[in-house]
Amino acid sequence: MLTDRGSNVLRNLIQEYTSTAIPVSSGIIARNFGKKVSSATVRNELVQLERDGYIIQPHTSAGRIPSAKGYRYYVETLLENKELTGDEQRQIRHQFYQINKGIDDLVHLSATILSRMLHNVAIVTSPQVTAPKVKMINLLSLKEFMVLMTVVFHDAGFKQQTVQLEESLKQEELNSVSAKLTDYYEGLTATEIKNSEKELSSTEEQLVKVILEILDSAGERIIEDPHYDGLSQIMNQPEFVKSERAKMLMELLEERALLSSILAQAPDDEKLRVIIGSENPESTLHDFSIVLSRYGQPEQGSGVVGIVGPTRMAYGRTLPAVRFLSEIMSELLYEMYE
Repeated sequence: MLTDRGSNVLRNLIQEYTSTAIPVSSGIIARNFGKKVSSATVRNELVQLERDGYIIQPHTSAGRIPSAKGYRYYVETLLENKELTGDEQRQIRHQFYQINKGIDDLVHLSATILSRMLHNVAIVTSPQVTAPKVKMINLLSLKEFMVLMTVVFHDAGFKQQTVQLEESLKQEELNSVSAKLTDYYEGLTATEIKNSEKELSSTEEQLVKVILEILDSAGERIIEDPHYDGLSQIMNQPEFVKSERAKMLMELLEERALLSSILAQAPDDEKLRVIIGSENPESTLHDFSIVLSRYGQPEQGSGVVGIVGPTRMAYGRTLPAVRFLSEIMSELLYEMYE
């Protein structure tokens, strides 16, 4: 645990470095403190912080920069638990309520808002469930004996399949069967449907078999490619201007296995998870920090909202932004289920 003075020096150094991307000298910190702390005292505190591993000196003649340990201490101990301003929250809500409430629209807008706010790469996934539940079943007559079945899931997704019926049914009869099957199976998983005992006609039994096939295939589906936004934003960051890091980040986002490993680190609930630099098990991500939060509910469908940026990211701004976008997505997803 750092002393109050050591904490203040570390906080000042991190805030300065976050703003400028330039190693911070003792003179700059002393100037920021004014006459409250002498330059000699600041130098002594910096030496101690370096010994304890909170900061490093990249070059002999340069100032200091935070280490992963220093950033971690800052995030967990020194960072105030702030929220976005009321105006910011209202503006974000307004943008969401201006668009079509399709899940793809929400995912894309969420990534766009985050990347523009934070000038880093935003990653947002569509909600997924391992055991999808039926929300609605619809049957549409295509021609005699042929119908189009649509099974809508509680995660806001759906799947369609053509079915060759054993008997010909008019659209009015199909509407009645749709309502009956929806009434029987709304809110149930494939396993629960198999275990349920309902009185069904031979045609309805045929349709239930197709419903089970659809649910099983949906439960096994590969997680869709996450939507990301902000590559152009992050290119303006000092770390990425005329740097190989920009190319590296683009390659990371294109490498599906690595992107999946990032998303796998998301928390199981709506709490934030912050992975800083070398804390990441993937060595190729040691130059980056990642902030992740999960939205939705596992049994209904949940996705991930996250930011990838340099370790120098503005954590005080990033954490409340990711948290609020996660909360908004959860609210809107809940409205879809109702």
